[in-house]
Amino acid sequence: MYARPGPERAARVPLNVCAAELGLAFAPADSAFLGEAIELWASSVGAKSVGQLAAPAVTSPCFCADSLQVALVNQPVDDPLVEAAYRGLIADLRSVNGGIGVGPTCDHESIPRLVDSGATYQSVSLIWELGPATGLPIAIYRFGSSDWERVALEGPDDSGILLYGDRDVLPEHTYTYRIGVNPDGRESFYGQGWIATPPAPPAPRFALLGATPNPTFDALRIALTLPSQSPLEIEVFDLAGRKVARHRDEQPQLGHSVVDLGANLRAGIYVVRVHQAGLSASTKAVVLR
Repeated sequence: MYARPGPERAARVPLNVCAAELGLAFAPADSAFLGEAIELWASSVGAKSVGQLAAPAVTSPCFCADSLQVALVNQPVDDPLVEAAYRGLIADLRSVNGGIGVGPTCDHESIPRLVDSGATYQSVSLIWELGPATGLPIAIYRFGSSDWERVALEGPDDSGILLYGDRDVLPEHTYTYRIGVNPDGRESFYGQGWIATPPAPPAPRFALLGATPNPTFDALRIALTLPSQSPLEIEVFDLAGRKVARHRDEQPQLGHSVVDLGANLRAGIYVVRVHQAGLSASTKAVVLR
């Protein structure tokens, strides 16, 4: 990209300054010419317009990329802060070069950004506003053990909103996400966010809570808590030890439930036994008529 501050001359926007050192591509022969008043957003240099970005380094205040590079040139490249500054500068210039971060209303709110997120112990959900990246393919990345991993590639969508749900998560872990946009052959990254999953709820224990209500004038209902969906068997005995009712469920409800054994029992006192996966418990129930 180039800037044309006036009709009499064209000045190069410092997108290609120190290109070799910064890993930036030179602008192609058919580069666009941008008027100096066109607004942009570039966090690392502070420029709010193409004119500011293209200004000579001697102007004051100077927002141009040249001055930031001059400030960094004698700094140790192994310093994490210096490396982060370089990366921020590269990302900003690539964004401008790709048309993201340039426009008549271009400010911080208009770049692709993470606007909402949520998590359970089993999943993470994220929402990005794409802004000027609307209609472009979007890659979604999650940071793995040592590097970024692409977890999804979404096709062009004109809604301007990107929704993503991640079910490959563990309780009590923190996950980092970002999206990648590639409008010009070089991918830039936006909308980075961190989200922590809560702890998993405690696993239910096997428990026979008893008949409900007890005594009952209607059907005999048994309340219980199951730690698994293994087959469940319930047996009802009278006081003479005779089995008078039986219920079996091959895939019972996990956790708390109430099992209806029907209203066919006569008035009396009964012993109810519950069995599941080697576990068992018993309780007494009274039926009144």
